[in-house]
Amino acid sequence: MPDAKAISEFAIASYAELAAREFLDTGAMHAARVPGRQDVFFAVSALDEFYLLIKLRETVLVSETRLNAIRISAGFEYQLSEAHPATPSRGQFATVVLESGSIGLLTAFGSMAGILLASLAESPNAAEVETFLNDFLELFAPRRTMGRSEIVGLWGELWLIRSSPDVARFASGWHLEPSSKFDFSLPPYLLEVKTTEGDTRTHHFSLAQLVTKDRPIFIASIAIKPDAAGISVAALLAEILGSVPLLERPKMARKTLAVLGGDLEAAEDFRFSAVGDDSIAVVAADEIPRVEVPANAPISQVNFVVDITTQVNGSTLKLNTL
Repeated sequence: MPDAKAISEFAIASYAELAAREFLDTGAMHAARVPGRQDVFFAVSALDEFYLLIKLRETVLVSETRLNAIRISAGFEYQLSEAHPATPSRGQFATVVLESGSIGLLTAFGSMAGILLASLAESPNAAEVETFLNDFLELFAPRRTMGRSEIVGLWGELWLIRSSPDVARFASGWHLEPSSKFDFSLPPYLLEVKTTEGDTRTHHFSLAQLVTKDRPIFIASIAIKPDAAGISVAALLAEILGSVPLLERPKMARKTLAVLGGDLEAAEDFRFSAVGDDSIAVVAADEIPRVEVPANAPISQVNFVVDITTQVNGSTLKLNTL
């Protein structure tokens, strides 16, 4: 099964190649089969709309639904013409369509297609197809533009998963609850990730991230730098999806896309690299300096900034010990 990055690149290249062909009198759309996927195609219509099509092996009926620049549907018949074989084929498909006036979103469309197709079973059942379509529709719609600090934070969390000794375990423990104050729940530990672009390991903390009666807390401090030749959020996610079980991939993809809030351009545009061989440093939360709050004080939340360089240099903890 091809990975998300390969599918994304294939989608973008396919549009350019298919749109350049002369349209057929038969009404068939020029199509390109996704390498490694028997029943998944990209196609371009005479109206210059870009189609993602999944051939259906069982009955799936989804009425056409449009949101912003895309449409989804399932159960309708289409005729496709591949260069090899040249004979058009006909069948019923589930489709996601990028409308002609929105081809400027092709890169984002390709990224979303890559991420979600890499999480889809080779022969999806009706429920999986419907979930795929609904996820595409919901997650593609831009809800906000991510700030740089949010991208840096997400990149650091994905980098930690990719660098961990057990990618599947760390992926499954990532953001178990959207409202959780900790990034990872890895029984018997809790892990909070702090990522910085600065020269020092200076991080923002809330007091609640350093104090709990339930489980030991560890802080992972990650030093990164902007790098045009570095790795993007989308590329990190693609690598992670290739290392987790197929059944876990949709959840991992949805969590990442939910954090992005539909800002897929940010997932591709911002690129970073880790600083040094020991870019990920692990420190016990007990070692972090903090603000002391008097007992019974009517204070509900305390936030502060700490340079933990000294604690990092003195720590002997490693990611592979968690």
